[in-house]
Amino acid sequence: MVWIHGGFLQFGNGNEPGISPTAKLAKKMNMVFVSMNYRLYTLGFMALDILTDDILTRFQRKLWLMGSVMCPPVGQRKHQKLWWRS
Repeated sequence: MVWIHGGFLQFGNGNEPGISPTAKLAKKMNMVFVSMNYRLYTLGFMALDILTDDILTRFQRKLWLMGSVMCPPVGQRKHQKLWWRS
């Protein structure tokens, strides 16, 4: 099983108690459990080499970073409606 945690690129990790699969489940189901973590939130992508290359213009960099900034914060009613409809 491969587990990729949710969190809208803002929070969470591959070992959330009560949410992530456990070693007990892996043993019971006779499977291998693989979890991955990834960079979170707007500044989590700043270390990417592609963002420092001259290929990208300032406008493109702003669009890259504004993706998660423009989304309503988690927990707002609009965000939940949008998520469940998609």
